[in-house]
Amino acid sequence: MGHRVCVVGAGVVGLSSAVCIQEKVPGIQVTVLSEKFSPHTTSDGAAGFWEPHILSDTPQELVRRWGDETWDHLKTLYLSPVAVDVGVMLLSGYHLHKQPQQDPTWASKVFGFRHLTKQDLQQFPGFSSGWFSTHLLCEGKKYLPWLMTKFKKAGGKVQQGKVTSLTELADHYDVVVNCCGIGARELVGDSTVKPVRGQVYRVHAPWIKCFFDAEYDGHDFYIFPCANNVVLGGTAQKGNWNLSPHPTDSKDIWEGCCQLVPSLRWFPHRPCE
Repeated sequence: MGHRVCVVGAGVVGLSSAVCIQEKVPGIQVTVLSEKFSPHTTSDGAAGFWEPHILSDTPQELVRRWGDETWDHLKTLYLSPVAVDVGVMLLSGYHLHKQPQQDPTWASKVFGFRHLTKQDLQQFPGFSSGWFSTHLLCEGKKYLPWLMTKFKKAGGKVQQGKVTSLTELADHYDVVVNCCGIGARELVGDSTVKPVRGQVYRVHAPWIKCFFDAEYDGHDFYIFPCANNVVLGGTAQKGNWNLSPHPTDSKDIWEGCCQLVPSLRWFPHRPCE
C-alpha cells in the first residue's frame, strides 16, 4: 500500500499543497479534508493581487523566496492556454503616496516598474509621489475550482468534515499537512494565530482598467479590476472575528475609493457583493 497523505484545509494553500504533493511524489494517495470548500473559503473572497502584504515578522529572505516562486508560477500559468480558466491576468496600475517612499523589494520582479512623473501625478490631486507597474492577479473564484479539478483528475480524494484534533487522523494517514489557516488556533491550540479581517466591495464598473492603491487618512484603499467585477477595499483589522460587513467600513471603503476614482459614483452601478 502506498503512503497516504491528508491535507487539512481547502483554501488556496490547501489545494495548492495537495496538487504539489501529487506532482512531487507520483503514486501517492492524497486526500483533502475540509469543513468548507469553494466558493465558501477565505480564498474565494480575495482579489488575488500579487504583492507581499501584512507579513508580520516573517524573515525577508523567506518573503522574497516565496514571493518569487509564486510570481514565477503565476507567470507560467498566464503564458499557458489555461490562463482564462485559471483566472490569471496581467494588471497595470498605480501605487500612490502622500510622501516619497523607498522603492519596494518587489520592484525588480514586476513588469515595467517606474516612478510617476509630475504629469502622471496631475491625475491624482493630493499625492506627491508614486509608482506605475504591471502585476499578476489570480482570482480565487476561478483558481480554486481549477485546482480542485486538477487534483481529482490525478486521483485525489475529497472528504468534507470538521477536524477537532490532528491526532484523530493518525491511524488513517502517514502524513498530515495542516493548511487550515485561522482554524489552526483551535485545531492545534495556538493562541498566537489571530484573524486579520478584510472587507471589500465588488462592483460592476467595466470602464476601470487599471489598479489603484493608496494609503491616506490612516487607511489603505485599493481598486482591482477583475474579469467580471471590480474589487474595492479594504480593511486589515487584526484580531477582529466579525464575518459580517460593517456599515462604517463599507462607508469608509466606498468614500475612499471614490476619492481615488470619482467615476465610481456614476450611476447606475451594481454592487455585486
